[in-house]
Amino acid sequence: MESAIISHSEDVDGLVAAAILLKNYPDSEVYLADYSNFIDKLKSIPEVDILLISDIGVNDSTFPNFMNELLRRRNNGTYISYFDHHKISPEQAKIVGDLVNYFHSDDQCASILVYGRGNNKTDFHTKVLAASAARADYCDTEPVAAKLAADLERLLLDFETSILGFTIESLQEEPEWRVTTVVEFLATGRYPHELHGVADIAVDEASSLLKLVGKIKTLGHKHDDFAVYRADEGDAAPAANFLKGIFNVPVGVAYEEPYGELTKFSFRAIKGTYDLSVIVKKISKELGVSGGGHPEAAGAGVPANLVGKFLERFQEELLKQKSVAPDITTNKLSQDLEAVLAMGPSGNDVHEKVYWFDKIGLQDTIEKVKTLEGVQPNALTLLRTNVESELKRFDTPELKIDTVAACTRVNLRWVLSEIDRHISGER
Repeated sequence: MESAIISHSEDVDGLVAAAILLKNYPDSEVYLADYSNFIDKLKSIPEVDILLISDIGVNDSTFPNFMNELLRRRNNGTYISYFDHHKISPEQAKIVGDLVNYFHSDDQCASILVYGRGNNKTDFHTKVLAASAARADYCDTEPVAAKLAADLERLLLDFETSILGFTIESLQEEPEWRVTTVVEFLATGRYPHELHGVADIAVDEASSLLKLVGKIKTLGHKHDDFAVYRADEGDAAPAANFLKGIFNVPVGVAYEEPYGELTKFSFRAIKGTYDLSVIVKKISKELGVSGGGHPEAAGAGVPANLVGKFLERFQEELLKQKSVAPDITTNKLSQDLEAVLAMGPSGNDVHEKVYWFDKIGLQDTIEKVKTLEGVQPNALTLLRTNVESELKRFDTPELKIDTVAACTRVNLRWVLSEIDRHISGER
């Protein structure tokens, strides 16, 4: 049977997801794409029996064409699996799920999704690759990735992640086949540090990044809650990260000198400050461009004549999101807790419940409540009642030996102590 893999070309997660898929489907042809050319690249793939798609999200502008192509291929008898972790509306997710085998999570990177459904879950090499991808994509705190990392030597994991990241960064200006060879190399069971000349590449890339810091200090511009830098080709993603620390702002925005018809934008945010995926997808839909991503990391491909407009709209949407961010009320707290309490008390649902506690950020919610003036008096009381009730449900005999439940009990007791401190007036 003929098979093909198409994955994201520009980061560790995309290439690792493709490599793990290639280990499971060793005779597949590998195709790589970025967000701006994904649909065209997908259409260019010859008819195959099996099509595997990973780590490429779509937005409202590209969704119809994506669905049309998937429908056409499915009607021709192609078996399609799609692994992705970019934000998508529930309505769109249902459409995709009804059409293909759809594996999606906002919390897990694409490589972890592929790893969890492959044939190599006990393979040490696959574990290292998947954990490296999660680390590089800021998805290493979710339980599956965290468990993988805990089973590995941390220095080795960080080393392999860095080596692979530097290598991919160095190849962004190279022909696609050069990047594809990295996927094929990893799929043979070899590690990133075994790539030819990788040590020199890593040293050169590290030196280039430090030079980039100096440029940003001189040429970057700080606004209210974000900083902007016009980068050279290939520097947008690291520049967006550096901007946050250099200018002490929660959001960094970098865009490259136009190459071809599009200007590449990269956006990075400190966790818990802004949801970049919402902002970038909204503006991209308005302007008819390709863009999207995650709450802390997003990107877009923007025609040169719309760069100014995109930046203007980004600042407007950032201010809008900031104005509503502290709106935490009794109703909001109740909704968060109801989402958790609606889950079953035992079995696999225990683990789902734990993930939800991380997802809705009860600890972060409490910290925000502490800083607000005029919060409704019964908000924390209601929160305490519900959390205390939830703690009792985790304190049953059948869950005493469950290590995940034990960690949750500790966290819930901490939450209760913080609420009690606040209610009693301690700071």
